[in-house]
Amino acid sequence: MVLWDDRILEILQLDGFQSCGMIEKYNEIHVGSAHISNRLKKLAEHGLTEPIGRGMYDITDEGILYLEGYYDANTGETVDHENDGHLSELIEKYNKNHPNEKSNK
Repeated sequence: MVLWDDRILEILQLDGFQSCGMIEKYNEIHVGSAHISNRLKKLAEHGLTEPIGRGMYDITDEGILYLEGYYDANTGETVDHENDGHLSELIEKYNKNHPNEKSNK
């Protein structure tokens, strides 16, 4: 994982699904569309993003947990099993803030 991966995931978490070109326009991003595309594909390989069609990507439940420190992208496992209720709350909060995105997949 590289610095831009976290920034890309944060954008997807806050604003919902995006294309490479849309992500490139954010002030926090200082790399081009081709680099963003490569990173989105790599993030998808680790289960943190998923393509939803027409060049758009969305964050997965695992991506949300990764940003919160509860998912290890290298092992593919949640980090803290004692707080399973908290993990569910994080996912529910995202789905509540972005209701159409998860239901359109």
